Amino acid sequence: AVDEICVLDTGSEDGTLDVLAAYHRYASARGAAPPLRVEQVTPASRPGWYAGGGLCVVCHGFGRDKGPDTPPCSRCGGEGIYAADGPPLLTRYGEARARSFAMATQPWILWLDSDDVVAHRPAPADGLTGGWGGLQGALATLPPDVSALECPYHYDHGPDGRVLSVVRRMRIVRAGARWAWQGRYHEDLVWGGGGALPAMAADDLIVQHRRHGEPNKGRLHAVLRQIERDEGGAPGAPTENGPGLDSRLSGYMVQHHIGQGRPREALPYAERSLAVAATPKERLDAVLALASVSLALGDTQAALMLFESADRLAPRDIDAAFGAFTACAILRRD
Repeated sequence: AVDEICVLDTGSEDGTLDVLAAYHRYASARGAAPPLRVEQVTPASRPGWYAGGGLCVVCHGFGRDKGPDTPPCSRCGGEGIYAADGPPLLTRYGEARARSFAMATQPWILWLDSDDVVAHRPAPADGLTGGWGGLQGALATLPPDVSALECPYHYDHGPDGRVLSVVRRMRIVRAGARWAWQGRYHEDLVWGGGGALPAMAADDLIVQHRRHGEPNKGRLHAVLRQIERDEGGAPGAPTENGPGLDSRLSGYMVQHHIGQGRPREALPYAERSLAVAATPKERLDAVLALASVSLALGDTQAALMLFESADRLAPRDIDAAFGAFTACAILRRD
């Protein structure tokens, strides 16, 4: 059980609020409903949190109606955003996350995105043992200099449900500690005391990333266009989004430019992604991104070396193996 549930809804389109209401009715009927706090945020209530309008209903955020080589959309001029159209586009994720944390009243805060679920180990593990209940009890006994807990995060799953990628993510923090949320398009938790957030492992708690389905690619495209405007073509420069883009957002920018047929514009973002990669998964993705850019620029030999490097980082990665095969085929053909 949890002591309270706080939800900040910034424009969900998947029936989130209806599901919450149904859950609360169900739990209340059984006398097990924790306090539920829900705040809805809209462009009218927080105009500074959103882009100029919703996604364009003609091009659905892509800016071009029929692919990268076609003229810009006549409705939005290629921006993907039109003030009178579509669902709102949030561009202040850090502020939204901070607002949701301000709603909490308990001494520790566990946070989940809408596509995250909590799982439990079938048996106690080393460290904070006893599953979720044991973890809750242990929180009160932690030293005051421990401000956060890191747990296994199952980031990706195969069609059969098998876990394909596991990283460690901070998912519990002490309320009132010297941390803060920053970032416009992808929120980051930063430690106000300097250095890394003082954290310890909580291996009994597992958070799983469960996608609802295919992502809204038009919305993603519009967000990336907004990032591109803010970055001004300098992916390593400090902006409102913090001290330059992180590795994952830089990788998204690579995909964005490659998809639009602009590999030269993708190159600095690929280099940025690799330079700031902080985990093995981020390093692998960054090397693959740089390899893809090299291939698109016609530097097949460099692409092959990078794909082979990615294969050494992750010998079973299909993208690395297929990329190396593709580069070899091109070299043999030429």
